[in-house]
Amino acid sequence: MKPNYRRLPALNKLKSLNLSTSKPHNENETDPLSNIENSKNLESIIINTSAYCRDTDMTYNIPLDLKNFHTLSKLKKLELNGIHVPLLKNIGKLVNIESFELTNPRIVTEEQPDDFFPIDKPMTEKDLNFIKYMTNLKDLKLWLPRFHSKSHNFDYKKIVTLINPKIKKLEIFCGFAKEKNKDVHEMYKNFTSSLKELEELNININCIDAPALKYNDKIEGAYEKAKIKRNEQAKNPILIDFLKIKKMKNIKEFKIDIDGYFGIRTHNTAEIANLEKLNKINLEFVYRELKIDIKELRLIFDRIATKRQKF
Repeated sequence: MKPNYRRLPALNKLKSLNLSTSKPHNENETDPLSNIENSKNLESIIINTSAYCRDTDMTYNIPLDLKNFHTLSKLKKLELNGIHVPLLKNIGKLVNIESFELTNPRIVTEEQPDDFFPIDKPMTEKDLNFIKYMTNLKDLKLWLPRFHSKSHNFDYKKIVTLINPKIKKLEIFCGFAKEKNKDVHEMYKNFTSSLKELEELNININCIDAPALKYNDKIEGAYEKAKIKRNEQAKNPILIDFLKIKKMKNIKEFKIDIDGYFGIRTHNTAEIANLEKLNKINLEFVYRELKIDIKELRLIFDRIATKRQKF
């Protein structure tokens, strides 16, 4: 195998690049994927830098050279999966991007060490600063570090300010330690009140260190019942107030999945009938649908049903 095989040739006719890589045994982890920017007509780039090596039975993250991506003037879509977070500072100003996905960025921690790189500082909103230059962004997906407490320290209020206020679709996955209930409330509040033009919103919040559920796995449905009980016992649950959601006048799809340890409740549910463009609601707490009070459902039916349907 050639030692510079990670340096891609210039492919002038190439418009779409979908690249995953593998890591052969004994290969130098620090050699980056590079020269992508010399394929000048690229409109879409999807790169997965997370690589599994069968020889060592380990997962590695291959470095990626982002320094000149900003020169790709035709680039509209960029997806980065598993990229090492310190590399994001090189991404530059991608002003023409309309769709951006950052999935499971890599942070080296004591909990998740690396053979080649030292321990990183926790990921913060500063590592996402490049998003503020994506002034044409319509679709944003952020699957942030969410399983280890030392991997991140975000100010979500500041993250919201980085996002194009005219964005149409937002999907954000994140995680909080169990004592960060106040921060969970702030995160939910900021992302449901600041982006008025949203058509699709998906928020997923994990509790990093929630206590293990106690249930008898020999009893059918015991796991689901334990999940419901945890949500019901949440001391300060997130309030899904549809009177406030109504302010997002263009919302079509609305999904909230919050760990049952934090919990959720609904309020002003009858206002769903006034969300004219809404066609899909999915309220969950860790894979279990939340049931809406039958009295509120009757109010909704009375508002939207025809005379014939009521009869």
